[in-house]
Amino acid sequence: MHAFLVVGKDKEKVREEVGTRVKAIGGRRIDYKVEGIGEVRELRKYLKLKVTEPTVYVIHDFDHVSIEAQNAFLKALEEPQESLSFILTTENEEGVLPTIKSRCFVIQTGGEVKATSEIIKMASDFIDKSGGEKMLAVATVKDRNEAIGFLTNLMIGGRELLKSGKAEPHFFEEAQATLNNLERNGNVALQMTNFVVNIG
Repeated sequence: MHAFLVVGKDKEKVREEVGTRVKAIGGRRIDYKVEGIGEVRELRKYLKLKVTEPTVYVIHDFDHVSIEAQNAFLKALEEPQESLSFILTTENEEGVLPTIKSRCFVIQTGGEVKATSEIIKMASDFIDKSGGEKMLAVATVKDRNEAIGFLTNLMIGGRELLKSGKAEPHFFEEAQATLNNLERNGNVALQMTNFVVNIG
């Protein structure tokens, strides 16, 4: 599962960013309106059913959703399905619970992706692993979108680690090369294995 939080006051730019993300993910798009906890409870009923085809739920103006409803929605993010993605939009990032943001790729409508503490920790933990442990970690990544998300997060978190000298520029070069190969439909397992081998 992937979750994105698209931030911006320009509705047209937000709409374009959402469209770009939906196209990249592929599959069926469902625009779902949430105002309170009732809609979230209904959504969670649907999500108890197995999603067999790629499906993207788009929820606009998430900063207008009540705190109670956001807390209820958090459970949907904590119980992911492989074929399911969420795109949330907001004008005000501060109106979204930190626990929600920590589980999302936060995208400013200018295209900048923000490093959360969770993403930085994930990148740090991966870098600290031995070669064998890294192989085991990437072996669980089977889906192309999941692999792209995994590498994107490593690069986002790694940028912060680069400042302290914990990550090397070579790490980013290999991650970017692997992303490029994945986007050209390179074999997921092979590309992820090569990535671990090449970063040493």
